[in-house]
Amino acid sequence: MICTEEDDFVRYQPRWVATLDDGRSVYQDDYRPGEDEPIAWIRLKRYLKETGKKIVGLSIQFCDNIATVAPPNAQGYYYIQGIMNVAGDEDSYSIRFYTLGYVEDNIAHVQKWYIPANIPMPFPAEDRLVSSDDDMVIMNGE
Repeated sequence: MICTEEDDFVRYQPRWVATLDDGRSVYQDDYRPGEDEPIAWIRLKRYLKETGKKIVGLSIQFCDNIATVAPPNAQGYYYIQGIMNVAGDEDSYSIRFYTLGYVEDNIAHVQKWYIPANIPMPFPAEDRLVSSDDDMVIMNGE
């Protein structure tokens, strides 16, 4: 099921927050114990398909740091997460990021965001050809 309460499981985790057309917020709660599907975005996509509800806004949040990542009432929304490993002479580290955006006419307009800082990475925004069948894409009304 979808997470509509900011509980202890999600409160101190970086997360996306989707606002639905009924005014409720849905919080990313990947790997919540007891869920058959571990990925919250896929659960949200199924929920919207079953209920006919729509996403009207998408943001990312960590504690009190909130950033809007897509315009309201888009045709669709896009989300994936990744990790970039950086190796140096003396040390190496990993950078966690989300790629988020909106979809218009099967083109996803996306930006990479540092997590948990919630700031855009210094890469140009990208356009990607997508299909509503892609797990990372939620199209409103489908």
